[in-house]
This record gives sequence, structure tokens and C-alpha cells, in this order.
Amino acid sequence: MADTAFFSPDVFVFLRQLKRNNDREWFAKNKARYQSSIVEPALSFIREFAPELEAISPFFVADARPTRGSLFRIYRDTRFSNDKRPFKTHVGIHFSHSSGKDAHAPVFYLHLEPDNCFAAAGIWHPDNRVLTRVRTAIAGDAEQWAKVRKKLSLEGDRLSRPPRGFDANHPFIEDLKMKDFVASVALSEDQICSEKMMRHFASACQKMSSLVEFTTKALGLKSRRGSVLVLDGELLKSIAAQLMTTAYVRVEGKSIPVCRTSRQWLKTMAFRVAGHGYQAIEQNPEKPSRWGQLARSGHQVVQFKDAENNSFVAVVVDGEVTFYGASKKRL
Repeated sequence: MADTAFFSPDVFVFLRQLKRNNDREWFAKNKARYQSSIVEPALSFIREFAPELEAISPFFVADARPTRGSLFRIYRDTRFSNDKRPFKTHVGIHFSHSSGKDAHAPVFYLHLEPDNCFAAAGIWHPDNRVLTRVRTAIAGDAEQWAKVRKKLSLEGDRLSRPPRGFDANHPFIEDLKMKDFVASVALSEDQICSEKMMRHFASACQKMSSLVEFTTKALGLKSRRGSVLVLDGELLKSIAAQLMTTAYVRVEGKSIPVCRTSRQWLKTMAFRVAGHGYQAIEQNPEKPSRWGQLARSGHQVVQFKDAENNSFVAVVVDGEVTFYGASKKRL
């Protein structure tokens, strides 16, 4: 990693002046400064960070396009806000998952603002669907989550009471109350403008990468290369039977709590086998598929999902396992 200064103190001079003159006329007169002091160095930083990001997490993208890329627009969306100031007074750069097109997917983030610079990572203000998946992963793999929490402190909003469907006595109940799953590392203006800026940011991202990897897997997005199926039929039969009849499921000596999905109130649990993440989900009887028809008819149907590749891998119907794929093998 070559040491290069990407940003100069002009970044913060411009942003301080913009804060005092947040109007379109002033910005139009100073747009050339905005391009030279902020846009050009930011896009250069994004381009140069790409190989560092590849080493940290290969499925995240450094997109150096001037629009619709990693650099956030300076223009505020004021349509539904009482605050009609047209411009942001900070610079935001995000590095998103290659398949995480929605705003609630995990990211690495760089924030440049006078007296408030930081690197951040995780998921900010996720919707209920995403929240439930992350909480289910935490409830189902407390051991792995403990490794994440050992290195980081979570930031953001939290519920005052335990979320619906989760054990109030869970060892990580305070984390299950979180409405955001974000960590950050503070950076000074001197660090931002130094020749070691790339090292500072890469080090911060590496420190927070365990949180990004955990939440990425929880959402069924790829987090590493070379994932393989490591399940067997007898294990799936056991998990399916326990999921539908007990409050806890035993998997490889671990007792994992059964949770409920937020919308359909279906039973679900997350588990790991040989280091690979999976999810067991009670079949939604309202679905028009043949599995939904079987569930409506009173059959016990449990679907199994590869959480890291976001794909269903098997289904258990009344103790009979069918693996998805060309062979449709049954056990």
C-alpha cells in the first residue's frame, strides 16, 4: 500500500464555508472548488481503495463513478423535510455489497465533516425484515456473535423492551434490542489529510469487518469465496422435528432458541455447520407453491436456506428430505 495524501485541508475549509453559506447562489459560484477539493480527491481515493477493499471483503465494491457510485451526492433531498437547506455539509463515501442493492444492506462508510470524521460499518436504520434476520442470526449463534462483540461497541437506537418473538433472557438481549447494527472508528482531520489516510481507513474497516461479515451472512449475501454445502439428511430431519415441536433446537451440541418471523409469525432458527451459516424456516402455508399447499393440508414442512448464498438448499416434509438441485435427491 503506497502512502499518498488524497485529501487536503481545503476539504474542511470548503465544508465550513458551505455551512455558513448553504444556498444555491454561493454553491454555484464555488462549484469549481467543490470539484477540485472534494469530488476529484474522493473519486481518486475510491479507485485506490478498491484493492484494499478486495482484501478485506471481496464482495464489497469501490465504485469511482462520479454519479450513482460510492460517493454520495452533496445535494439534500428536501421534498419531505422542513429543513430546506439544499446542501449537505459533510462528505459521505460508502462501499456496499455487490448484490446488496437495497439501502439496508451492510456497508463500509467514510464520513468527512469538520470536527466529526469517522469510519463506520454495519447496517444503519434497517427495515423490520432485515432487523428480524440479523436478530435471528444473533439468537441462533451467540458464540459467533460474542466474537464480534468482543472487538466492537454497537451504536445507534435501541428498543426499550425485548423484540417480539425473542427470549427476554437471551445473553445478548440488549443487542437484540438494537435497531441499528453499526460500529465506528473516529478519525481526525489530520489523519484524513495525511499520507497514511489509506492505512488509517483500511485498518478501521478491518477492525469492523467481523460485524460486516456477520450481518452480511445474516441477510443471505455472500461474504467469502468458495462456500460449499455441508449438510446431511439426518441432521436436517432432526432440526425440522425439533423446530416444530420445541423451544430450542440442538445442533452439534449447541442449544439454539427458536424465533418467529415478524410478519407471518413462522418458526425459524439460524445455525452453523462446519463454519457455514444456514437457516431453518417453517413453511408459509399462504404460499401458492406445492410446499405451501402441503403445509395448509396439515403436513409438517420446513425449508432450509444457505444463509451465505441466499438460496434454499433443501426441504423436509414429514421427515422426508429433498435437496434442491438437478438430482432432487430424497432421503
